[in-house]
Amino acid sequence: SIATLSYGLQCPDDPGSVLTECGDSVACLYDYALLNSKILGQEEQDAWNMFTTDRALAIRQYNSCGAINIEYPEYMMKTPALSSGYLQGDVARFECYQSHWVKGDHEYKCGIVVDYNRPNEYRFEWNKGSQPWCRSRIKENYFKWLAVIFGFVGIIIVILLIFLVFWCIKQKKRQESRNYGGTAAYSNNAFQNQAYETKQPRTLSVGDLSNAPGL
Repeated sequence: SIATLSYGLQCPDDPGSVLTECGDSVACLYDYALLNSKILGQEEQDAWNMFTTDRALAIRQYNSCGAINIEYPEYMMKTPALSSGYLQGDVARFECYQSHWVKGDHEYKCGIVVDYNRPNEYRFEWNKGSQPWCRSRIKENYFKWLAVIFGFVGIIIVILLIFLVFWCIKQKKRQESRNYGGTAAYSNNAFQNQAYETKQPRTLSVGDLSNAPGL
């Protein structure tokens, strides 16, 4: 061609730089050596690299987990909205609007599941989790305050119950000590009365005197 006749018959100005810049890239070597242009060689090398990358992506076999089996409640969105969220290794995240808090499991990852009893069989699934949902920030703060109040009241009730248990134990011990003291006093009085009656002299009646032996 005219370009070959015009430029192809000339040797490169710096053959060493051709090998340094192009390496083993055939397209760069051809254009740099033939046309004696470093810029054209580098552009051809970049174009070839983009072509090989696109070809590898085009023939790649993708492993997909399919759609996530969850509902999309109000105020919830997937982030980032345009990112891939169905292929192996992808992580799907769900968030709520700024006026709401996200609840439940809001992050799912697509991974491979291998049956170790059958190593040649495998499938791709999302990790297990609960349904994500959104709660209003106002309601969330309200529930937090309720939890704090009920927790404080619960602590007070527990302290009162502990105090009541110890008070009942103390009263029971007092009652037992009183009963024991009363029983001991009654036993002591009965013993003293019995001893007094034993020591007291006996009074003889007229009949006893008549039956008494003569002196």
